[in-house]
This record gives sequence, structure tokens and C-alpha cells, in this order.
Amino acid sequence: IQDALDPDAMRKTAGRGNALEFFAPTVVKRLIEVIEEAACDDPLLAGSNSPALERFREARADREELELAVRREQLIDVEEFLTWWDAEIASPLRKGLERLQKKHGNKAVELVAAGLRQSKEAVSSRLRQPDGK
Repeated sequence: IQDALDPDAMRKTAGRGNALEFFAPTVVKRLIEVIEEAACDDPLLAGSNSPALERFREARADREELELAVRREQLIDVEEFLTWWDAEIASPLRKGLERLQKKHGNKAVELVAAGLRQSKEAVSSRLRQPDGK
């Protein structure tokens, strides 16, 4: 802030090397002016509370949270997960269904297959919700 001050707001001190003394009221006033000037350049810091600016702030905050979640590895690729689910969870169950069908018939298989479909749909629906709720 020293560069933004009027030379009359500071003076060199006697006998202390290059030390300067500042006139505090002038420094504080100029500091406030510098902050206000910076705020005018950045819509997020401006004093306006218009609906459009509020939406902009919320969108920017959402983006920052998403980027943070990505950096923390808290997000997953839904399609990749569903492919994994099908290969690692559903496939072994389908093999078990074949054995179940041989032993107990089609009705038992239809019940379990319906449960598998419902579980995949539930997982898919849950993971595709934007807020995870």
C-alpha cells in the first residue's frame, strides 16, 4: 500500500536507518479505497446482491466444491461403476441363477433376476442424482 500513499502520509524517522513513520488515518483511508477499487473489478466482491449475481456466486461455489471433490477423489464415474457392478456383482449372481434354475425352476430365477434389476436401477438412480441424495 505504500506505493498508493501520498508522500505527505509518511516520513523517514530520524536515526533509525530507512524506517518510515506513517500517518495512520491517511493509511487506513487509502487502504479502504484500494479495497473498494479492487471490489469494483471483481463482481464477487462487489456490494450488489442482485439475483443474477447471487446465482453467479452459487454457481461458482458449486464449481469449486466439485473441483475439490474431484481432487479428494470423492467422485466416481457412474458408467464405469455400473460396468464394474455388472461384471463383479451381477455376473456371479447370474451364474448362481443358472444353478438355481436347474434346481428350483424358472419362478425362483425370475424373482431373483427382478431383484437384481431393481438393485441396479436403485444404484444407477442414486449415483446419477446431482446432490447424491
